[in-house]
Amino acid sequence: MSSTHHGSQASDAIEIDAGVRAWYASCRCCLSDAHPEAVAILDAERDAAGAQHLVGTILDPVCDMIVDIEEQRGHALTSEHAGKTYAFCSTGCKRSFESDPTSYATKVAAWEASR
Repeated sequence: MSSTHHGSQASDAIEIDAGVRAWYASCRCCLSDAHPEAVAILDAERDAAGAQHLVGTILDPVCDMIVDIEEQRGHALTSEHAGKTYAFCSTGCKRSFESDPTSYATKVAAWEASR
């Protein structure tokens, strides 16, 4: 990523290049904080492409990233709730989920039903 991405204010337009796409893939939360308009565009692209529900993946209900359950389990980024395993992109998302799992669990159920 170029230094202009980090220097931009949240209201500045951002060119969605390979660096921004990598940022989105690695930490959607951070990109959303800095450039919510870019996340909205990239989310729409993902949804329009009909992102396949891959076996072993789940929606991180806090930040809306799709994560691999086993990979995140290896990083201690999973949590059990009502007999189901949830996975997260970061410790911050895991903490948020664990503070109110029921409200987040419904988001995952809706995501799974839409696939």
